[in-house]
Amino acid sequence: NMKKLRLTAAFLALLTIIAVFSASCGEKEPQSEKDNIPRAYDYADFGGAAVKKLTIDGIDISEYRIVYGADETEKYAASELAKYLSRATGKTVEVTDDSAAAAEHEIFVGKTNRESGSLVLDRESIGEESFAIRSDGNGRMMIAGGGARGTLYGVYEFLEKYVGWRFIAQDCDVIYQSKKIELKNLDDSQSPCFEWRDPYWSPYFKSDISVKRRVNFCNYPRSIPDDMGGGIRITGSFAHTMMSYTGVPMDEQPCLSDPEIYEKVIDAVQAMLDANPDARIISVTQNDNTNYCKCAKCAAVDEEEGGPSGSMIRFVNKVAEHFEKDYPNLMIHTFAYQYTRKPPEVTKPRDNVVVQICSIECCFNHSLGDSSCEKNKEFIDDIEGWSKICDNIYIWDYTLSAGEHYLTQLNSFHVFGDNLRFLAKYKVIGVFEQGEYCGGDYGYATLRAYLLSKLLWNPNVSDEVYDGWILEFIQGYYGDAWEYIYNLFKFYCNGSDPDEHIGLCPEIAENISNDYLKEHKEEVTGWISSARETAKDDPVLFERVDRCVILFDYYILGYENLDLILESVTNPSKYEESIKDELAKWQEKNTEFTKKIVNYKIAVREGKVWTEYNERLSRLSPFEW
Repeated sequence: NMKKLRLTAAFLALLTIIAVFSASCGEKEPQSEKDNIPRAYDYADFGGAAVKKLTIDGIDISEYRIVYGADETEKYAASELAKYLSRATGKTVEVTDDSAAAAEHEIFVGKTNRESGSLVLDRESIGEESFAIRSDGNGRMMIAGGGARGTLYGVYEFLEKYVGWRFIAQDCDVIYQSKKIELKNLDDSQSPCFEWRDPYWSPYFKSDISVKRRVNFCNYPRSIPDDMGGGIRITGSFAHTMMSYTGVPMDEQPCLSDPEIYEKVIDAVQAMLDANPDARIISVTQNDNTNYCKCAKCAAVDEEEGGPSGSMIRFVNKVAEHFEKDYPNLMIHTFAYQYTRKPPEVTKPRDNVVVQICSIECCFNHSLGDSSCEKNKEFIDDIEGWSKICDNIYIWDYTLSAGEHYLTQLNSFHVFGDNLRFLAKYKVIGVFEQGEYCGGDYGYATLRAYLLSKLLWNPNVSDEVYDGWILEFIQGYYGDAWEYIYNLFKFYCNGSDPDEHIGLCPEIAENISNDYLKEHKEEVTGWISSARETAKDDPVLFERVDRCVILFDYYILGYENLDLILESVTNPSKYEESIKDELAKWQEKNTEFTKKIVNYKIAVREGKVWTEYNERLSRLSPFEW
């Protein structure tokens, strides 16, 4: 009984995926369910090719030539198209620039001299990241974007939607087997729902998977080279910059009425612009505390504005006004965070100001747009208020457990789609989904990044499609062990009470309680054991499984220790007889678990990664780390 996540039965969801895929690709021969389970690409397994036959407007793919223009990103896009078409079909597709004489059948990628007739893209009317995929029915096809990044995204969309590839992790591209794919009269145009997109989970920090998944925020630790499309970058730091600009410590806030503070910020921003004259966004954001200035001048402004966001927006507006003439393309970025989250009643942000609203106080067990949730009602009021006075709104949302129990991961898969559809309703233009960014993939971190990246491009999908994404990821990433990992996932998603409010720093039992684990422990440990046994002969697959079940080992070892301690206290006479032996067994398992955390460099709390094994820590319950 899935209380929260509307997952269909495994193969019903799989059939949904197949139906959607078939509709995209035209008529195909019947295929078995097994043949359509995605898996790591293996020439031997597929008998030389996953896609036995691929035609575009009746012409075999081997008869096409890929043509690109002068842009380096679009040259890279053309090479990616050729590479993945070859891997899928086993056939080589020639690649050349548009200085070559035209061939009869061509796929031209990006801005080339080949555009004519129905294959002309009006780049002035679409965004930089928008793209079109078109064929003219006569052996000519175009994949082109409003900008080079859009072209690259169009290539990956063609490979996914029409050829069957799934780009799910840095080290995992998978493909559906197909006996025949016949594409005809393609006409597919897409634009992103959000212009700034970041599922900020460490598995998606590498540039290869970032561009495949259309993640475009490239501040540290992610860096996307220009020849791979680059991305949106905030020059300097993108959060809590007042300390570096003014020298005011992070546990304090500067006085925003102080002319000296203003001059320090102007000088700091100017220094960054001198070093980066093409900067598009610079952050002027409050330090990470609530100790805002309450001097007479600041207090008077805040009284007039209905809250301390008034002082902040007036200050940021002043900075933005100072630079707007000489730097007309520059945006000044600031926060609506904690004490500044409520919008001001008088002052509006200038047109060159971006306001990023932070959801840190919200309930993450319910949708951000759920007005029946008392924790989220105020957030709804705030975003409505900001949307009336500001056209440039970003969101800083949270998808991790940020408190004492970092390893639990926040159980919020069921609200991802609702949250992003809600934000799109208020014309939010950018979303940053803070995740586990300190190191190490474990639990369902990569799955979170995958789902969030897809929803950040287009959140307007049905529950069935979303469930299908989950299933195809788990099948593709975990191979023959997928059923056990899928069962663990369903167990995990049912762990919390759907009526409870769960904040950013949940208690252990709010995600999975001891009673819930005890009720299903035999099944859970059986799935873990079977997954490991299935993957044992494949080092890559075994590590993926091993990293995933860390999430469940954490709960199992933590609750086991609590139960043993309780038993030793409530039944002291039994301690010498049995509890001591049980504690010794627990210690052995916990030592192994602790070494694994160190080996995989997994953060045990925000900013804290163990680099060496510590015997003292291995004697502690994971809940005490």
